[in-house]
Amino acid sequence: MNKLGYISYELFNEILERYKPQVPEKKGEEDKKAKVFGKKAEQKCISENGQKFVSLVATNVERGLITHSDALSYLSIKLKNLDKVISKAKR
Repeated sequence: MNKLGYISYELFNEILERYKPQVPEKKGEEDKKAKVFGKKAEQKCISENGQKFVSLVATNVERGLITHSDALSYLSIKLKNLDKVISKAKR
C-alpha cells in the first residue's frame, strides 16, 4: 500500500497499530492457571460441592443406595477420581 504513495508511512503504521492483536499480561494469567490447575480433582470436587454433600454421596454409594454412575453425575467427576473423592469425604 505504502509503495504506491496513497498514504504516508506514518499513517500506514498508525493504522497497522490499531489492528495488531492485543497481548494480555502474562503475570495475571499465570496466577489464574496456577489456582485452577493447582487443585487436585478430589479437592476441587469437595470445595465446589461441599464436604457434607460429598460425604452423603459417598455414604450412599458404599451402602448401595445409589450407583457409581449416579455418584459421578452428582459430583461431576470422572470415574478415575471417584475412589479418591470417597476416601477424602470420609475424613
